[in-house]
Amino acid sequence: MSRSSSALFALALLSLPIQAAGQTIGIPESRWFEFKPGGLRSAPSGYALVYGLHNTSKQPQWVMAEFDNPDGSRLCEFIKKIEPKSSFEFACPVAAVTVAENYQLTLAVYGDDRLTDRMVRFEPVIPITGPAVAAADGARPAAADASPALVTAVDEGAPTPFPATFKPTWYRRLDRGFSLRAYEHSGDFTVTPDALVFIDGKTTIRIPVSQITSVRHGPIPRDIANHWVIVRFTNDQQQPDAVAFRDGSRIGLGQDTRLMYLAARRAAKK
Repeated sequence: MSRSSSALFALALLSLPIQAAGQTIGIPESRWFEFKPGGLRSAPSGYALVYGLHNTSKQPQWVMAEFDNPDGSRLCEFIKKIEPKSSFEFACPVAAVTVAENYQLTLAVYGDDRLTDRMVRFEPVIPITGPAVAAADGARPAAADASPALVTAVDEGAPTPFPATFKPTWYRRLDRGFSLRAYEHSGDFTVTPDALVFIDGKTTIRIPVSQITSVRHGPIPRDIANHWVIVRFTNDQQQPDAVAFRDGSRIGLGQDTRLMYLAARRAAKK
């Protein structure tokens, strides 16, 4: 789908109000796709948080779906290609749930496998209620469920050739204090199967993939309006550490941050 199509698409969005977690949330609608709320269901290992999407267009779509725990930590993440006139149901396994807790989802629909042509971003909530838990438990088979176990990650985005270099890239420590500038350094960010390397001429930062504990795509403290590639790792002092990277072109408005995320995530396999 072209950028001009995306612009027209955005103008075509409508909202259908529903009730969730005590708030009214608008579900984006258009002739190109249809979101399908699912909720809580039983699963072989406990429960599953479910949300679906139907691609009503004549072109494939790529959906980035992220499920977060009530404490904000990542539970599942998917990048799924949905063929034209087809549906897919994202099912994120969770061993146990607590009534009155909410699970936050982020669903972003793209018109390309590079995840640059974003059509819409939607952040629904799956609330855990007593009736929902009772219904899921009531649907659980008495015998062992022979269905395959659910997975916590799927990646069907664009292939990433290594090494992959992105420049200019903004870099900052995640625990950096207040500053009028969003980043600390601007330089070259290279992803290889062995390490993530950032160089700005004076500073070289190398993070071996063996020391990476997670790679996420999302907002950071003091910059909640923009998404960064957030890398958490164990540093050389054997302490937990975290840094963030973002496409620095067009004064930070470049479209390659998601490609950086895909590359870093694949290298780290986390």
